[in-house]
Amino acid sequence: MRRDLADQIKTVIGRWAPQRILIEPSGVADLTALLHAVEQSDIQPLVRARRVFVVIDAGAFLRDYARMPEYFEAQAALTPVLIFNKTDLVTPATLAMIENTLRTLNPRAVVVPTVHGLAEPGVLESQCSRARTSPASRGDSAAAPR
Repeated sequence: MRRDLADQIKTVIGRWAPQRILIEPSGVADLTALLHAVEQSDIQPLVRARRVFVVIDAGAFLRDYARMPEYFEAQAALTPVLIFNKTDLVTPATLAMIENTLRTLNPRAVVVPTVHGLAEPGVLESQCSRARTSPASRGDSAAAPR
């Protein structure tokens, strides 16, 4: 995956010169492998900034975490920003349990809840800015081409 993704990134940058490239891995993709692809020496000069956002499906998290704890532990450890999607579909008690679980996995992550897929205006931007400047931020992470 690493080599294929690196080749695809170079092709996209060479052909279209985008200001941003957003990579949304499907399903249970290996985020670590994806980040290694962006960090390869032949790709690194093309990357100006890298941001990682982990989106948590509030309705499925507890069930999925019980089946694949290592996957979610790795995801939580790699991001300074956790986006709680679909919070409108769970009870406040379930939402608190999810938030407590993820805060245990990454106490420094910024948590951004969404309702009907939307964060409050300006919240995501300010939280991401805070995460970037925080010493807890493990390096910014979507790739923005140079």
